[in-house]
Amino acid sequence: MEPSRHPASQSDTGVLGGRLSAAPDGLAVLLAFALLAATGGVGWAGQGRQTATPAGETIRYTSGSAQIETYIVRPNAQGARPAVIIVHDDLGLNDAIRNIAQIFARAGFVAFAPNLASRGAAQLPPASGTQGAGTLNRLGLSPTQTVTDLVAAFRFLQQDAAVDQSKISAIGLGWGGYRVWKMAEQLPALHRGVVFYGVTPTDDEIARVATPVLGHYAQYDFVLTASVLKTKKQMGEKFTYYIYPTARGFFGGGSAGSALDIAALAGEVDLYALEADKKNERVTPGKGDARPARLALERTLAFLRN
Repeated sequence: MEPSRHPASQSDTGVLGGRLSAAPDGLAVLLAFALLAATGGVGWAGQGRQTATPAGETIRYTSGSAQIETYIVRPNAQGARPAVIIVHDDLGLNDAIRNIAQIFARAGFVAFAPNLASRGAAQLPPASGTQGAGTLNRLGLSPTQTVTDLVAAFRFLQQDAAVDQSKISAIGLGWGGYRVWKMAEQLPALHRGVVFYGVTPTDDEIARVATPVLGHYAQYDFVLTASVLKTKKQMGEKFTYYIYPTARGFFGGGSAGSALDIAALAGEVDLYALEADKKNERVTPGKGDARPARLALERTLAFLRN
């Protein structure tokens, strides 16, 4: 079945997420998130919205015998807040991921972004935007170990008095998507899981997932998107997904481009004008269309707050 044959006007879960076009060469949602942060154009409505940018800091938490570095941003709000663990893509914890953490903190979440490369003996070099998949794998990080470190992050947040223990969620971008699936498999107390594509686990692993999961997929990322119908059939109401038309691979991040390249477009993209002109499907080549990222962000926020 070709996803593009679904009526584009449908808004039900499990169908195309509206007629939205991505910029050429599969502009990553991750990078568009960075654009949102760079422009300050986080114009969503709803609870927990922050007007000031919260201050972030780098801390360490314990996972076995290791100390894992993480970037944490707390919202400017009182009381226990929901938290979100942001699992970076194959380029590691960089400024784009820190910008995403800032976005979620402004939305009222304690944003927790572990640097999974900090366990390795060698440190990840600064991302140039041209490195391909496997960058983290070259540090000798096994999937099992990275998931163990993320489970430890969840346990760490459970001990934080400023966190609502019943609402700790996780978001995975590309390489991190599979790891969020594994977190959902191993942590029944995980509130919500959100994946920006990424590899889907085996049927047996999926069968052990009790956590509701939201998936964002690119229409032309054929290999990864092909699994969504099967996953939906297996998980039923626990799995909600959207396929974004005309988007190619690397929809969720990775080696598709540099966050700095996209941030440079900030002055050329008026997010509020895009919001007011949703019916206009034309995309100016090379200008960077932030609409898919904005829609995915709004859907993610609503899902996490449910």
